Amino acid sequence: MLRFILCIFYVGLFLTSAPLRAEQSVVPAPFVAPLMQWVAVRMSVPVTSLPAVYVSRERMVAKIGDPMRQSALARALYVPGEVVIDDQFWDASDTRTVSFLVHELVHHAQLTSGRSYSCHNAKEWEAYKMQNMWLAEHGLPPAVEDKWIARMADCNLPTIVQRLH
Repeated sequence: MLRFILCIFYVGLFLTSAPLRAEQSVVPAPFVAPLMQWVAVRMSVPVTSLPAVYVSRERMVAKIGDPMRQSALARALYVPGEVVIDDQFWDASDTRTVSFLVHELVHHAQLTSGRSYSCHNAKEWEAYKMQNMWLAEHGLPPAVEDKWIARMADCNLPTIVQRLH
């Protein structure tokens, strides 16, 4: 019995003394606004609002659902009005990491511009092309190859979300 009580004590001590990790943080609007402007100019669309940008793995899992599906692969996602970035991935000082935010901001511009697209894959095509453009302007190689982007833009293919499930 004493061994059981000591075990419970040590588990409780471990749980209460572990550093608390912030559930989520918000990327400030002054950081997001120039990126959104970059996207709007290159897409030639007006964007009158910024999405909320959260850095939180937990929020990603909550938005996606089953953590064993897409969230295992996703670094960021867009749902209307908000971008969620994996906190284990996010580094605001890393241009490659910021390119994933640019990708999701393209989705925000697509939604708010009212543009129509032939299929969901066409939206992803544009977002990846813009992400690669961002990287090229910063002297970095593309996130994905043009050959892959062209193949995945086929509207007869299942959407990215369907393929990852």
